[in-house]
Amino acid sequence: MAAKTVQLQSSPRAPAEARDLLKRLGVDSAARDPYAVLLAVSELVTNAVRHEGTSERIEVSYLHMPGLIRIEVHPAGRLPTAPMDAWPRPDVADGRGLGIVAAVSSRSGTRAGTRGPVAWCEFETA
Repeated sequence: MAAKTVQLQSSPRAPAEARDLLKRLGVDSAARDPYAVLLAVSELVTNAVRHEGTSERIEVSYLHMPGLIRIEVHPAGRLPTAPMDAWPRPDVADGRGLGIVAAVSSRSGTRAGTRGPVAWCEFETA
């Protein structure tokens, strides 16, 4: 099955727009835990917005294969290239997004993309 992809303006509205996109594409009926999918895409897009600023576009891809949903977030290139190894100290206000994604998804990580690092996560389907 081909990936469904949308371009979003990197803005504070982008996480909500990404969640709405996945709802329109039927993730609610396909995912074993639709709330985990929506949380993960929200965290990945928020991370992209935070590192990209609001002058770039973010690409969100959704692929539904038998038994698997894969989400990829393609920023313009300034996302951290390595997954987070440890939670930040309790007094640090941010830095938990990739850890949250890892906790709620079946698998997650980053990979090299044509425009920079791509953050991704996968979920089992119902």
